[in-house]
Amino acid sequence: MRWRIPLVVVLALFVAVSCDQQPVAPPTDQVAEIPAFNFMNGPENPGESPVYRFRDYGYGSLFDYDRGLRVRLYDTFAYAAAGCVGTTGIPIWDYQDVDGDRVRSISQVRDVPIVVYPFPNTPGKPFCDFLAEDWLYKGTGYAHINDNNVFWWMGTGGNNSFSVRVNGTVEDPAGGLHQLNAINKYVVKGMCCFPDIPLAEEDYEYKSVIETIKIH
Repeated sequence: MRWRIPLVVVLALFVAVSCDQQPVAPPTDQVAEIPAFNFMNGPENPGESPVYRFRDYGYGSLFDYDRGLRVRLYDTFAYAAAGCVGTTGIPIWDYQDVDGDRVRSISQVRDVPIVVYPFPNTPGKPFCDFLAEDWLYKGTGYAHINDNNVFWWMGTGGNNSFSVRVNGTVEDPAGGLHQLNAINKYVVKGMCCFPDIPLAEEDYEYKSVIETIKIH
């Protein structure tokens, strides 16, 4: 699973000038459309392009250790009702991977479930019960993930940086509405590379740049 970015297309209208230097009025019935960022508008010849677009299930999670909060980006209630197994409640993300000296990945999802919980989990409580009962806020929003080196441990430099951003509207148990803005950024410095897997803690340095969840 991965992370990707939307593309913007700019339509340039050229004004033709006649022999007597009188400009021809630009057409008024043409509208420039920004293509949807999803698996439907990938390259016509994906085997000859470094850009790959697809859709897949995706989990998402953000932390704010100072505030004791964790955001889960899936329908935790449906997932808990299904016994916390399988893909029930897990959203479908749009992904774009760009291949090269390393795989750079961007992913996004709209109208994704946002559920905020205390962090850490309630001690001694079964995980499914925790998901179903101990939520603080719930709602929907937009999530975007940017990963600069997906397979950082496989000999592609050993380093990576990635970020997760979420914006949405959530409600508390009393029905009050709130705006949620969250961002997590991390950097990883690898000390080894493939095939030395699984990695041990001494094989890499993992650093948090920012971990914040703000609810207004």
